[in-house]
Amino acid sequence: MASKRTSLGDVSVNYLQCRDFSHAWKWVTDFTPYRVDRKIVAMTRTIVCMRCGSTREDEYEVPSMIKIKSRYTYSEGYRLIGEKRRVPICEVRQEIIIRINRKEW
Repeated sequence: MASKRTSLGDVSVNYLQCRDFSHAWKWVTDFTPYRVDRKIVAMTRTIVCMRCGSTREDEYEVPSMIKIKSRYTYSEGYRLIGEKRRVPICEVRQEIIIRINRKEW
């Protein structure tokens, strides 16, 4: 059975807001050391979006604390099934205008 294709018209208002404004990140964990043979080689920190519940874990180089990568875990329904590209922000804003005109916003 094929997966149902979702579109921006199917996503919640919170998810549209996160796509338009960027996520509203809230701190979850302190910097946590990552050790190899007792030597701290990196630090990680986890944050969560207060609107949609997605999480991001950032990894930082030690000692510079330059962010070297991020890993995202998106909430159920945030990602568009079947979409192979990043959804352009202009399309998100067009969906917001459609909902405003329908008085669904």
